Amino acid sequence: MALTSVSSIVLFAVFLAVTNGQRVSMGACPDIPPQKGYNVSKNMGTWYEVQSYLAVFEYFSKCPEATLELQANGHVLVKGQSTNIFTGMTTEVNGDAAPTDANVPGKFNVGLYAWLPASEFTVVLTDYKTYTVTYSCTDIYGWTKMELAFIHSRQRTLDDDTLMSVMDQLAAMGIEPSAFVAIDQTDC
Repeated sequence: MALTSVSSIVLFAVFLAVTNGQRVSMGACPDIPPQKGYNVSKNMGTWYEVQSYLAVFEYFSKCPEATLELQANGHVLVKGQSTNIFTGMTTEVNGDAAPTDANVPGKFNVGLYAWLPASEFTVVLTDYKTYTVTYSCTDIYGWTKMELAFIHSRQRTLDDDTLMSVMDQLAAMGIEPSAFVAIDQTDC
């Protein structure tokens, strides 16, 4: 009996480590399509992360940003950087966002780190000039899910009215707005 309890605790700890800090909750992933009429070319340029679900690869960092560059093969080069809150050192990463289906623009397999498998991300909401929201959800055995979501802005901040409007739209889609946390974009 004690071995079973210890095994369960170990398995749960491994499960938490594998989730990479993503939001874990009961139930299946919601079916959230990409933004209708999504245009990848309009989404290129620099974006600053202003809110997100917690992610282990961003612990101890601030000022995360990503510059997106459309490649000739239709992939998007993702040039990310953030600043370590303890050392002040900048960490840079280059990743690849590969379209998952040419007939469904706005869905990408995104790989940023060699130690982290690529994940499918969907651009669920954007106005191209102010904000963009990406969302990922992975079903685990049909009874639980891991979610990761990011709200990016063209500026290091997003005004409250726009942020509230985005949160309302996300809630209507089935993306939990209360799980977002503000990202430190000060003294960058």
